[in-house]
Amino acid sequence: MNRLILILLNLRFRYPLARRYWWYFLLLCITVTAVLFVFRPEDVITQTIGWEKNFSISSFTMKSKNVAMTARGNFIASVYEGIEEGIRGIYVSVSFNGGASFLPSRKVADVVSKIDCNPHLAVSGNGEVAVTWHVFKEEEFTNRVYCAVSRDYGANWDEPKQIALGLDLEMLPHVYFDEAGKLHLFFQGNRGQSFNLYHAYRNEAGTFEVTGPIIELEQSLLGAFFPSIHFSGDGIYIVWQGRSGSYTDNLFFIRSFNSGRSWSGRQQITRSEGSNIAPSVLFHQDALYVAYQNNDSKNWGIKLVKGISRGELWSTYPRQISQTNVNCYAPVAVSSGSDIMVLWYDAREGKDNIYANKYMVKDDKLAEEARLSVRNIEAKRPVAVSVGSKVVSLWEEGGVIMGKYSDVHVAPPEVFSPTHPEGVWTKNPVALIKWKSPKDESGVVAYWTLVTTKPDIRPFVDPPIADTAGNVTQKVIANLEDGVTYFHIRAEDGAGNLSRTVHYKLQVSIRPLPSPVVISPTHPQGKAMKSNAPVFRWALDDSDRLKGFYYTLSKDYFTRPDTFTTDFETSFNELEEGRYFFRIQAVDKTNKIGPSAMYDIVVGKAEPIDPDLLKKIAEEKEIIPEWKEERIVIPRFIAPAAWIEFPFNVRAPYERSSFQGIIVTRGIPKNEIVGYSVFVNRERMPFPAGITTKSSILSVSDLTDGQYYVGVKCKYYGTVQGRRQVRWTEGRVSRIQVRLREEAFPLERILTEMARRANEYTAVISLFFLLLCLSIAAIGYGRRLSFLAALWRYRIRKLIERFSTEGEEL
Repeated sequence: MNRLILILLNLRFRYPLARRYWWYFLLLCITVTAVLFVFRPEDVITQTIGWEKNFSISSFTMKSKNVAMTARGNFIASVYEGIEEGIRGIYVSVSFNGGASFLPSRKVADVVSKIDCNPHLAVSGNGEVAVTWHVFKEEEFTNRVYCAVSRDYGANWDEPKQIALGLDLEMLPHVYFDEAGKLHLFFQGNRGQSFNLYHAYRNEAGTFEVTGPIIELEQSLLGAFFPSIHFSGDGIYIVWQGRSGSYTDNLFFIRSFNSGRSWSGRQQITRSEGSNIAPSVLFHQDALYVAYQNNDSKNWGIKLVKGISRGELWSTYPRQISQTNVNCYAPVAVSSGSDIMVLWYDAREGKDNIYANKYMVKDDKLAEEARLSVRNIEAKRPVAVSVGSKVVSLWEEGGVIMGKYSDVHVAPPEVFSPTHPEGVWTKNPVALIKWKSPKDESGVVAYWTLVTTKPDIRPFVDPPIADTAGNVTQKVIANLEDGVTYFHIRAEDGAGNLSRTVHYKLQVSIRPLPSPVVISPTHPQGKAMKSNAPVFRWALDDSDRLKGFYYTLSKDYFTRPDTFTTDFETSFNELEEGRYFFRIQAVDKTNKIGPSAMYDIVVGKAEPIDPDLLKKIAEEKEIIPEWKEERIVIPRFIAPAAWIEFPFNVRAPYERSSFQGIIVTRGIPKNEIVGYSVFVNRERMPFPAGITTKSSILSVSDLTDGQYYVGVKCKYYGTVQGRRQVRWTEGRVSRIQVRLREEAFPLERILTEMARRANEYTAVISLFFLLLCLSIAAIGYGRRLSFLAALWRYRIRKLIERFSTEGEEL
């Protein structure tokens, strides 16, 4: 190495021009770095259907690992060990809203240990949080268990204490609270030559009593390792990994129905040629489910086995959960409503990432696998809890504890109408309803809509399927009847969640209200009465549209109603003798006046009614404002269609022998597309009867000079009157002309692509070339500038020496 440096230095001083080439080499390195920065490939992050956005609970300045979590109601507690500035500590972060947000992590204890501490925690019904971990004590050359307790949901913590368990080795502690609030401790222990799973509980004095090993080991079973424990009521269910004399691993099961005072005999629940390890047990709907790793197919896969009647009988054929051929690790099973969510990690994309799959118990089917970790960083060891139907998961990702919770909610759409504002009566029988699509991580795929006269729909069962695509945001409702009509709508997202139903009220008054029915309890119609204080009462069936009434009382002849009231009764006093006409009209909430009702009374005595007057009354035409339909702009129906988007102008000759086009659809939801019928031929031909491709990318090659016809039509599912039908769009045929030219030189293609990409980074490239020019100028004038600088330094030094000499002479 030294010899190489001497040779390079010798060349530098012997050949001055070499220094310029050194500068050229440096500029080349800068250029290459800039080009790589500008033209670097961009990472594509896809949306995870069924899960919300990622979040972190640990600091990015800390190296965190070995996370564990538990939940009780909406309270979630998580614990992990973190190393910051060389100091290892146990940290706890809690959430009071079901994992929607976590409080900042709090350090429970500083620990000194050369091995991982593997913390674990439990939460009681009265808010007590217990955290345990193990450390390697060098003075004893063994592992010991420590515990810290908070009695106020993690706000304050007692000093951590070592738990005296009295074994030679104590490690991997797991703590649980039962329904009575008793704290149980399970740990791996060693006494003499026996390495077993031990159980202890905290007594009233606050110390732990060890009940002894809970598994009977035989010569055929070398040891019990890595238990998974589930508490449910007074029941404790434990599945562990046991190694046989042939050094293959299988899973075994024991249970207790009296909070650990006695245990059943062990039961082997897996039997296969390979090994079965890393169990995760779950009690779900009166059955036990165990997710575990199995390598029967040479790779570690994730399987799920069921034990009915709380583990009384186990299924012989487990369900394969993972659908990849790479090794999958660390499964965890957790309830997700009526289904089961299984999480694990694998490296199918080159780096470890967290994946999940939902097992639908009722249908005995699996959903599609979803990737939870989205950063291009190693992610492993997931843990999860269920809060209601929501699953909250945490995992290690590049030294940070990241998390995500399942998408179990979609917000309802925001509904409005430009023609029928809510709370306003209109005269228009045609309503244009619009809505804003809610933001959802899984995306809205459909809407359920219904128009009824009922203000609520419970349950929402009509129509039985979604009738509106997720990309539609408006609907026209025609032929509305008089009165109140309700437009019901709810959204469905990509995770299958349904929003609450929005009931939008439409208030329409088209025809005038009918005439009121009038009576008088004091004056029968047309009959002479002595009373001069008549009372009138009236009624109307249609009360929804009713705004009020106009009425009038006139003597000897009728007049137009001019007094407004919202009452259904009126009275008059001290009327003179004679005949009176009471006339009343109803007015609706659009201020449209209906026909009038007439009622005549006689106070004292009066002359008989003139027949001509009765004829005039009968023939009188009511003056009612004429209603004209308000015209609105109704969006036209967009017929489903499909066509090919070419990467060139089809009107000009195409000069290549191949191209890739895109099949574009309109008016068809993407999830309703079945496939496409496509042809590329010299002559125009009928479309193929079936589907020729399901891809929306059309790749065409081996083109020669001449004319081609390219046609496409799309097969899709359409909803007609609430029924789902398979339909075809109209076929579209395009004609292209091919006129080949010589293929461009590869360098030409590269330069063309670089020029195109350079347009996206004009500012960066301009700055780069400016720095390049300044560097070249510095190289060319470096010696001259150095000489001038040295000359000025020499003159300044001489000038200073001169003044110093003259001062000494004086």
